[in-house]
Amino acid sequence: MIRLLPASMAFAATIAPGLAVADVTGQATLNAVSFQPLPASQPIEVRVLDNSDENLAIMRALEAALKRLGTPLAGGDAPLLLTIDTGDSVGAWNAPPGSDRVPMMDDRGRLFPQGELDIARQARLPVSGTTVVTPPQYRLGLILDARSTGARLWQGWAIAPLSDGEPSELAAAMVPKLAASIGETVREEVFDLQQ
Repeated sequence: MIRLLPASMAFAATIAPGLAVADVTGQATLNAVSFQPLPASQPIEVRVLDNSDENLAIMRALEAALKRLGTPLAGGDAPLLLTIDTGDSVGAWNAPPGSDRVPMMDDRGRLFPQGELDIARQARLPVSGTTVVTPPQYRLGLILDARSTGARLWQGWAIAPLSDGEPSELAAAMVPKLAASIGETVREEVFDLQQ
């Protein structure tokens, strides 16, 4: 497998000009849901919702991956429509509370001379600060619909931390795994990001 890695990187560069080929490391998580069985050997049209250069490069890479898997592709008259949806999320964080001080009263309802108690100092808690709960992530999703009825046949998506690479690099590493999972149901499958 290690001997094939440089050759596969060169192959990816020839089939998907525009998608960055770099040393992507880390792991991504794949999820997919098959809603209905796929019709046998029906041609698929691949399209993007946002025709940015990056998404058009993903579309070309996905078409090449589907061809390698023997999936027939067609233009605007194909009975199946595969839509590419990309995005990233900033992540979530906890911000420090507005104040670690609370007003303190004596037993008659009067403020103590200083008027406030610093809870962090009294309880010897660490001073709160901003902490990241969820790292920023890149998401590449595919949706397969029947053109005539609009019925959803399959949907799959892969998610990886943006700290593992640039969006174009992550997309290039995710495309082969997503293409191979079309028509299958996959639950939280972790895979290595390699090109």
